[in-house]
Amino acid sequence: MRRGELWFVTTPGGERPVLVLTRDPVADRIGAVVVAALTRTRRGLVSELELTGFLGASLAIYGGVSPSR
Repeated sequence: MRRGELWFVTTPGGERPVLVLTRDPVADRIGAVVVAALTRTRRGLVSELELTGFLGASLAIYGGVSPSR
């Protein structure tokens, strides 16, 4: 896994895209990486970061940053 890569993870709500945030040297050595969930639904939160080039216009939700295995 590399920082900036887009992966799909299984959540209780189904498969969802996430953006890998963990630094590259660390991601390969640890059992979990930090990811930010991606969405197309704008809620006006200060923790939203608009992205281009990922599945069209998307938002990374940094309030939803969590480790993923």
